[in-house]
Amino acid sequence: MTVDSSIRKIGVNIDYGKLENTGDLTVIDVPLTLSAAYRSVELALGVDYIGIEEIKELAKEKELNNFIKTVNNLILEDIYTRKSVSVRKVYKDKL
Repeated sequence: MTVDSSIRKIGVNIDYGKLENTGDLTVIDVPLTLSAAYRSVELALGVDYIGIEEIKELAKEKELNNFIKTVNNLILEDIYTRKSVSVRKVYKDKL
């Protein structure tokens, strides 16, 4: 599905099966901000030595956790979203 914003079109995935079964709307998206953060981790660390993958994954996990905290704080600031919107981590293999 594509959502139009004033800046660009945003592609998101929607879990239609869950919507039909439970009535809960689940939107799955990896924001460009987070994608850029992951890429910056990869560029900063490079791939020159043993053990780099573990360090990269830890750095990416930290970026993800910081992003989720920020979004959750923004949700709490808005009277309309604080009761109806939630953010959680979902890994690719769990989709």
